[in-house]
Amino acid sequence: MKLTYAAWRNTQVENTVTHPEYPPHLGGIQHLNNERQRAIMNSDEVPLHLCCKDPQWLFRIYQDTFVDVSTFLETMKDAISKRTHSTQTSTSVDTELKLFPWKVINLTCQIVNVHSDKYAPEDTNAGLQLSWQPPWNLLYLETNVVKYEVWIQSDDVETVSAYILPMTEYIFTEGIKHHSTYDVWVRCIINDNLIGPFVSASVCAPS
Repeated sequence: MKLTYAAWRNTQVENTVTHPEYPPHLGGIQHLNNERQRAIMNSDEVPLHLCCKDPQWLFRIYQDTFVDVSTFLETMKDAISKRTHSTQTSTSVDTELKLFPWKVINLTCQIVNVHSDKYAPEDTNAGLQLSWQPPWNLLYLETNVVKYEVWIQSDDVETVSAYILPMTEYIFTEGIKHHSTYDVWVRCIINDNLIGPFVSASVCAPS
């Protein structure tokens, strides 16, 4: 497709409008202690972090930015110039077209009992049942191996548990609790190297 990537960055602080008063899930930070709030407000970069509840990352992605048109156009012109030069001087062009799987379809989840014994300890009786359908375009791709990557994050931890599965339905039991809420992401991987996008997070709450 011969796409050209260029990054424009706002360097004028006055063009950035932050919203510390927003709810935490929309980037608000007033629930944090004063020291943490000041550190986030004074930061220029978001450090490496785990998806997707880092308050500094949320604070920045929900900020508003007035785009300086002149610097944006300079960035765009520079990208076009580099692309034109690259096209003119290239002696070998990779014409291989790689087709990637799209998002999985109809992701559903629910917290279930995994044992018929109602007297089993609660922490050993909860399971997270997930199911989904393959991407719509999988029928049109050359596939030797089809796998699915699943990310699970509990509402009370910042870490994400990741799994690779060959099937489209599974009950997870490791660390699952009846009264917790879980965010779940799933994406398709074909032939071990063609990775599709994650489907939007599905929220699994106790019934």
